[in-house]
Amino acid sequence: MVYDERTRIVREGDPINEMFFVLHDKLWNFYSAAISTNNVPRDRRKEFFKDGDFWVEELVNWVQDKSSSSSSNKLISQTTIQALTKVEVFVLRIDDLKNLFNETAKILQSWIRKRKKRDLWIELLTTIKYNREQTPPEDQLTGSEIVV
Repeated sequence: MVYDERTRIVREGDPINEMFFVLHDKLWNFYSAAISTNNVPRDRRKEFFKDGDFWVEELVNWVQDKSSSSSSNKLISQTTIQALTKVEVFVLRIDDLKNLFNETAKILQSWIRKRKKRDLWIELLTTIKYNREQTPPEDQLTGSEIVV
């Protein structure tokens, strides 16, 4: 998406529905209440995101936590995001992020199941090989061990 200079993209207190990756130019991330009240430490009052930076990494944890990612429990922005210049961003929406994690989880679960099956087969083959090595050859069998 492309936002014009000074466009407010997210306001402090709004629900967070997407993650932003800055492709070109800058976003301004600031605490609007802190600017007027000085309640936030000086280094946290404003922050700039430039090419390659991303905003709302906590959304990843929020999506992974199944109890919090229900529709009734929204993640709320603590800051305002504004385009400092005309900015181009890649937007990853919550549903896309959830799908990404679900697909990744499916791939990992499949890999784990295959790994467990492979490990079981290796264990079985090792047991069979061990049992064959422990059984004496037929010509070494004596008396009561010979079955007719």
